[in-house]
Amino acid sequence: MQPLIRITEIFPNYDFLVEKGEFIAIFGDNDLEMNLFLHFLGFLEGDLHDFYLNGQSLETMSESELSSLRQSEVGFYFSDFDLLPAYNIIENVALPLRFSGMKKIESLHKASAILESFGLRNREYFFPHQLSEIQKQRVCLARAVANDPSILLVENPTKNLGLKSKTILLDDLKRISMSGTTIILSTNDNSISSHASRIIRIEESKVILDTPTNERKDMPTFTTAAPKVVNKKPLGAEQ
Repeated sequence: MQPLIRITEIFPNYDFLVEKGEFIAIFGDNDLEMNLFLHFLGFLEGDLHDFYLNGQSLETMSESELSSLRQSEVGFYFSDFDLLPAYNIIENVALPLRFSGMKKIESLHKASAILESFGLRNREYFFPHQLSEIQKQRVCLARAVANDPSILLVENPTKNLGLKSKTILLDDLKRISMSGTTIILSTNDNSISSHASRIIRIEESKVILDTPTNERKDMPTFTTAAPKVVNKKPLGAEQ
């Protein structure tokens, strides 16, 4: 069976393989590098000549083809993807549905159902400034999965969240993962490791750990290096 994602040259001597349904937490010591990596995984930037999605090379795809593929296959939950203040909550969640060509009424019905699954249907006609911080985060997450993506890319989801809010958001991510969506997230929060099915640790542009969580033994801070060590220039650096 083909992996969902196969990237053969992003890290020399290390193939980045992702199977369908995995929940991968990537820990790194460089937030910018992690951000660039997630953008690359969403084929927003970078050289895609070694990038395969469901066995299909992305190298020869046009920008239009990549945009359509991204719209149907990838959801983004990035820290700089704010809600639009002039739109109410249901309209914000419906936006990616409208961009994909869905009619307005149908998109609003689906957005309402998505918000209900997050327990936020009673907030659908509120505006972003009327929500708590965790409610805003959850609406952003609802918007990210509106098109039923096969891959959800998540940047530092628990950053600046208190314990209660963090628990709520991680429960949301776990529920999304259990529905079959593949999740790849970047984080520096060790508590996320218990929710993920696989842990990858990158330090100084080297993959020092890649292991399923059920194979880990007392590595909460990931100080034990794995045998796969990679020498590589930072992502985005000139080759």
